[in-house]
Amino acid sequence: MKNSKPKGRKVLDPEMCLSLWLELGTRTKVTSHLESLGIINQETKKKFSVDTISRVVWEWVVNNQEKARPIISRSGNINLSDQGWEELMVKRAFGLYFRFLRSSEKFDDWLRRNNLYDKYKNYGRLRPEDLEALQR
Repeated sequence: MKNSKPKGRKVLDPEMCLSLWLELGTRTKVTSHLESLGIINQETKKKFSVDTISRVVWEWVVNNQEKARPIISRSGNINLSDQGWEELMVKRAFGLYFRFLRSSEKFDDWLRRNNLYDKYKNYGRLRPEDLEALQR
């Protein structure tokens, strides 16, 4: 039988974490606040790490932009032009899918779902001439 322990990402409400991050200002304050509410990592029985908060929030934001952008804009913390927002989303999606999950396919899928593949298909990747320069 498969282990049915909930993972941290299933326990945390990403929208709540985003709101807390915007309200409290730091991920450290978010983890402490969640701990005070009894919301802890069920595997470790400790508060969630700041990296977990970042991953959960940004994964939700890049996949729920229409809902997330107004929340972020209302906070006054990040007010970006459409181009600035697009660049932030690409940067965060790259961090999640390419760097964290080590999956260029998932990043490419995200780009395609957001109609950004042609514009950003080489984002963060070495070009052949870059590889040649490294080998010199």
